[in-house]
Amino acid sequence: MKIAVISDIHSNIQALREVARDISHAKVDMILCAGDIVGYCANPNECCETVQEMTKHIVLGNHDSATVKNKTGGMSDLAKAGIRHAVEVLTPANLRFLRSLPSELRFTTGGKKVAVFHGSPWSIKEYVGEPPVPIDILIDESCVRLADCDVLVLGHTHVPYVKKYHAAE
Repeated sequence: MKIAVISDIHSNIQALREVARDISHAKVDMILCAGDIVGYCANPNECCETVQEMTKHIVLGNHDSATVKNKTGGMSDLAKAGIRHAVEVLTPANLRFLRSLPSELRFTTGGKKVAVFHGSPWSIKEYVGEPPVPIDILIDESCVRLADCDVLVLGHTHVPYVKKYHAAE
């Protein structure tokens, strides 16, 4: 199965449209969205609507959560401004859509268990990765084991990243 992953769109409809165009040419079987549809940029409604047209496999991001709760504690001034804008302009339907998003997705395909989260499997605000990127949790095999999956999909870091581990024989 060929899967496309999108994440951390942050209300940037121009970038999302370009990515959607690329995905349409890639002939994928499924699109996953690892959260943060809104925030920072100017077009939260258009991004919510476009993501819903692209896929139903979506998890809640920390900016999505901050928007529906209208709480921006611990965020940068720029992030707070993006959340305030989203709160002001989002339609009731798009707010309901964001409120409906789960914090995780789990499914099996091709005999592999897939788990999708925004941040870490334990918190939408935790950064998972490797230095030099600022992180809260170092990605390693134990992270995948603890998430109880074969394929772990995470967003939040804004850094494209693939790490492969091979099961112990």
